[in-house]
Amino acid sequence: MMPAEHATGGDRNYEVIAKRLHGELADSPLYILAGDANMKLIHACMWEGMRCLSARHENAAVSMAVGYAKGSGLVGVASTTQGPGLTNAATSIVAAVRSRLPVVLLCGAAPGSVPDHPQQLDQTRFLEACGALVLSAGDGVDPGTLVSRALETARTQRTLVAVSMPSDWQERAPSNVHMVPVTGTSPGMDVEAAEVLGDTATQDQVEKIASSLLAAERSLILVGRGAVNSESAMRDLHAVAERTGSIVATTLPCHGAWGECPRAVGVIGGYALPEAHAMFKELDIVLAVGASLGYRTTKYGSLFGEATEIVQVDHAETSLGRYTPVSSSVLSDSGGFAEALRKTIEARAHPGSGYDWGIATGKFLSQARSGVIDSKGGTESGESKGEAQWHPSDLMRALGSVLPTNRAIVVDGGHCSGYPPIYLDVPDGKAFYYSLEFGSIALGLGAAMGMAVARPDLITTLVIGDGSLMMSLGELESAARQKIPILVVLIDDGGYGAERHILHLNGLTSEEISDFDNPEFVPLARALGVHAMNVSSKMDMSRFLDQWLAENSGRPGLMVCNSDPAVRGEWLSLALDR
Repeated sequence: MMPAEHATGGDRNYEVIAKRLHGELADSPLYILAGDANMKLIHACMWEGMRCLSARHENAAVSMAVGYAKGSGLVGVASTTQGPGLTNAATSIVAAVRSRLPVVLLCGAAPGSVPDHPQQLDQTRFLEACGALVLSAGDGVDPGTLVSRALETARTQRTLVAVSMPSDWQERAPSNVHMVPVTGTSPGMDVEAAEVLGDTATQDQVEKIASSLLAAERSLILVGRGAVNSESAMRDLHAVAERTGSIVATTLPCHGAWGECPRAVGVIGGYALPEAHAMFKELDIVLAVGASLGYRTTKYGSLFGEATEIVQVDHAETSLGRYTPVSSSVLSDSGGFAEALRKTIEARAHPGSGYDWGIATGKFLSQARSGVIDSKGGTESGESKGEAQWHPSDLMRALGSVLPTNRAIVVDGGHCSGYPPIYLDVPDGKAFYYSLEFGSIALGLGAAMGMAVARPDLITTLVIGDGSLMMSLGELESAARQKIPILVVLIDDGGYGAERHILHLNGLTSEEISDFDNPEFVPLARALGVHAMNVSSKMDMSRFLDQWLAENSGRPGLMVCNSDPAVRGEWLSLALDR
């Protein structure tokens, strides 16, 4: 809501920042938690007409901006106050940096004019330790330039850029000096350098890869963030897959990037269907473009067969062969390589009209994912106990069949996190966010709210465990209060499931460490303004979804699904096998 009065004359730094934000962000919201070092800025942003959405905890405010950035492809902007307001957001800041998404954090800072201020903190050092790039406001720094530089740096570097602004500086008149120093390093910084250098594959390298793909009976084209951020690279690689009969897949953060391509087999690695694991062993060649081939992606090097040729293409030389031994590597930007490969293959091969292994394999795995072919037994360890408890695989399959296809999926951390990437498809790569970039739980609710704002055309669905929900419970109220219509699917296994299973794998008991008597979530959620229901069958799920969608009130919905605590995902065993 816009403030009734504007008490100042528009000549202070925070007001200039608000005007510049509104001018550059257009309809993008500001995600906030107000305190004494950022509340005047927030007030001015509201006066300018910006939509400001508030969280109950700073971690959620930053996560909202991250979810918005993933869903929209635009810069997500958050604001916290000084000192403890900033340190409260530490986990989500690190996660944002590692997500390689464009985010700007406007954080107030303690006034330099007050010695020994109780919330004083060396915020630049703190933010740099989190991996962020930092712009510091101060004498001689123009506020408009400061904001523009932060937004542009976030866009080009694809990282979190923090702007640290002392509250007394915010109250001053603007300076005409435009120099804004940037400090810190980020994993996104080498992206821009690589694009400037224009690293490209040699024609000899491209010819050899084309020959291997055309000769292969079973080939896989794998893409990571380095490829999916280039629309032209994805188009060209899709054409290559068509000409070579390849299957296509993504790394975990890029789930959905192939859209409705019939060759797509989903995510590879520990979060792939068990039937897919067997097929990966039989591949003749894997072409990985813009993917680091990390430990989880390759199941610690065990995913592919010994005879499989692995070719890795990446713009960063340090990524080539860093985690997984490869047969050959190509230092190149994804777009240039993909275009050269497409042209080479088109010059040598004509579209086939017979059996297409890639199409057949994609169809088979799609049936396995939906439950036409039962893959549950090979995916988890543990026997189901009682009809009132869901097996997580059955739950995800039921959800996948009941949810409309126009959906976005956000995943929180914990044991529940392995199931959605296996069983839930999304329409495009922007419609999926896996919030475990820092291995943390409880960032999902914030990210889901940001995703829902970014993608109002989709039903944003958050899959979350009971441990994560209890840690971020206040954000259900944030969604209800601001009418952000997210669907929350709670997998309640009575505690911290991942820790429970890891303890058991080590021969230790878990009851006093990871098991909890949870509250009744349905009345608790209803008290916070959420439409909630216990769901124990597919029929329940369908009835709840029909009621929630028909209500169309903007209220979030919560499906409470009791899960068998004995069931253990295979990926937890892999996490210990290092």
